[in-house]
Amino acid sequence: MKKIVLLFLSLNAINIFAQYQLAPEVWSIPEKVTAISEWQVRSESPSISFDKQKLYFDGIAVTEWADTVWSEPTFLPSHINQHLARWPTISPNGKRIFFTWFFPGWDLYYSDWDSTINDWGPAISCGPNVNTPEDGEFSAALPNDTTLIFLRPTTSQISYWNSQAQTWGPTQGWPTPNFLFFSDLGIYVSPDWNKVYISFGMSDTTISGGYYFDYDIFVTYKDTTNPMGYGPINYLNFCLYADTQYFAGNYVDRLEGFPTLTSDGKKMYLTATYDGQTTIYESIMLIDENGNPVSVEREDVGILPQKIELLPAYPNPFNPQTKIKYKIDKSADIRISIYDMLGQRIADLLNSEKPAGEYEIIIDAKELKLSSGTYIVALRTREQQAAQKIIYIK
Repeated sequence: MKKIVLLFLSLNAINIFAQYQLAPEVWSIPEKVTAISEWQVRSESPSISFDKQKLYFDGIAVTEWADTVWSEPTFLPSHINQHLARWPTISPNGKRIFFTWFFPGWDLYYSDWDSTINDWGPAISCGPNVNTPEDGEFSAALPNDTTLIFLRPTTSQISYWNSQAQTWGPTQGWPTPNFLFFSDLGIYVSPDWNKVYISFGMSDTTISGGYYFDYDIFVTYKDTTNPMGYGPINYLNFCLYADTQYFAGNYVDRLEGFPTLTSDGKKMYLTATYDGQTTIYESIMLIDENGNPVSVEREDVGILPQKIELLPAYPNPFNPQTKIKYKIDKSADIRISIYDMLGQRIADLLNSEKPAGEYEIIIDAKELKLSSGTYIVALRTREQQAAQKIIYIK
């Protein structure tokens, strides 16, 4: 399948088209955030708090992490939820939330947390440096509390907080005034600035020669040798998987947009429309951009996570069986899954509560009907994840 993508716009509006490759990082196939999808029919534009405890989304609403699941969402106060309020973004310190009002055009506003009333304060315009009469501003990203990156209307802009004037300073195109990211549906910049995730429309050229428009999520990595500061754009693996499912008749639609990541960069929340419902999905990183299996540990205040250990599979490579031992230091709900290199979960090898101890699990390629190749085994508790690659050779 050939993908034709509009990547960047220069200030003189030159369109650049190119063919892009699959990103080296591997994510699990996105799964619905049940608390949100069952709460209302349409939900989009997620923003995860830096401590991973609150997930904001269009409405504007918020759900909180409660033990092992997301809680029933609640709306933010009515003085914020006015004028078609959309596209919320929570700041890293959790004390300022950004959103767009249609008042009278799409402009960026923010509200600060008022600890005296234990609620959000009044909505404040981001000011004339950010909001222009000609364009709509939306989809903010904040790698830190004093840097605002947003879209106007589909090209990336940047502004810095002026603490003396208590307003946002002059805005310019980002990463450089002459080379800008182009995104229809959201932009996310990692706290270390090393990665940028964006979503934009593209055409799929099928074997029948037809053109089908969709939206996919792409990633680019920091590259100081490149004049714009970032390297080539690559699309994420689950976007390719969604395309194949759509053309196979298993998906109603396959839009992916508005990516937001946890502070450690190992879990993504996004908007998707796979079954026709626009709602929030989550995906976990299985393999990072350097080809390394990813381990995850929650940083919840007051929680001492289980100590888990996923020992190397033996033999590896294997045919047709391999054994993996794992250890946990206290009782936990354990889920062990096997994924292919496109992030599709092949099977859950275990999904139950286990007391503290050391265990062994056997992976049988014939039982799972595996083809020769590389797979990912991931062990997950509610706080942690450990993963490793295994190779099956017939």
